[in-house]
Amino acid sequence: MKKVVVVGSINMDLVTVCERAPKGGETLFGHEFFQVPGGKGANQAVAIGKLGTKITMLGKVGKDSFGKELINSMKANGVDTTHIEEGEKSTGIAKIIVEENGQNRILVVSGANSEVDKEYIDRHLDVIKECDILVTQLEIPIETVEYALKKAKEFGKKTILNPAPARKLDDEIIKNSDLIIPNESELEILTGIETETEDGIKKASEKLLDMGVKNLIVTLGSKGSLHLN
Repeated sequence: MKKVVVVGSINMDLVTVCERAPKGGETLFGHEFFQVPGGKGANQAVAIGKLGTKITMLGKVGKDSFGKELINSMKANGVDTTHIEEGEKSTGIAKIIVEENGQNRILVVSGANSEVDKEYIDRHLDVIKECDILVTQLEIPIETVEYALKKAKEFGKKTILNPAPARKLDDEIIKNSDLIIPNESELEILTGIETETEDGIKKASEKLLDMGVKNLIVTLGSKGSLHLN
């Protein structure tokens, strides 16, 4: 069985459902509140764990109840949380307001995710050496993502990057990513090419290949996905 390690974010999503978001200085009553384990990194790890693959999570939480809840949630889904550290900052959170019309507004506080640095990666290099595949995203410091991908390739590992939240990627990140998986909007941000049409998506995808991407999967929602290499 392949061994996978995810390097990334661990958040608690705090969701409020309401008729509409309040204006400045206004107080409104919401309809419902619930909290959901999240963070793009933790979501990746849990999804992989549910598939029955051996998965280890690398990241940080705060010294608070959210951190403990998130670790327990990952454990319950087959994720090895042994190497998750407690940072000095609070556990990362995403405050999500969902309006009745479906519009949502999200405010993210990175918290301990911002403390996932190169030194943290160095402390857990053995985990990367022992894995077959490293998976990451962009909710931890970009220099840490770049460093983790570089170390994984030095050890001969396969690497997968979900470039979200989307931002421009430098050559080192592209060079050390065997597979990049953006959605349409992320693809547009990465390339500067509009992706509202099928032709635009293909042109943007080809530009990423020209930039050095080896394998590309563009997720297209209900339309499926596009794979190029």
